[in-house]
Amino acid sequence: MSENGAKVIASVREVAAERPDHVFGEMRVYVYADEPRCLVGHGLWRAGLIDRKFIKRRIANGASITSFEMRDVLKGFDQDEIDWLAIVQDQQDLRHTWSKSVEWADQVMSVLRAAISVTSANF
Repeated sequence: MSENGAKVIASVREVAAERPDHVFGEMRVYVYADEPRCLVGHGLWRAGLIDRKFIKRRIANGASITSFEMRDVLKGFDQDEIDWLAIVQDQQDLRHTWSKSVEWADQVMSVLRAAISVTSANF
């Protein structure tokens, strides 16, 4: 796990624990009105990877975490970290609570790791 990826994921978990029943019902943006908005935005903000100036990056500010526009923010992240954040973001965008979004990402990543492990063992 990368240092920044670990910080962001830990921060996302903290925010979800602080606001477990929160449902993000707005258009996805990482920063709005000089503060973090979506769950992944809170994680990136707390980890120090984005700040209030990020709103000026109009395309990146509303982009998926996996988009080309986010490549500099995620520099050094491993694929599992990006996948986990993408799952959290997708679940949030489907109007699941922040705690359920994190729970679902954990479950999906666990299944994916197990499937990769089984597949690798067969080769």
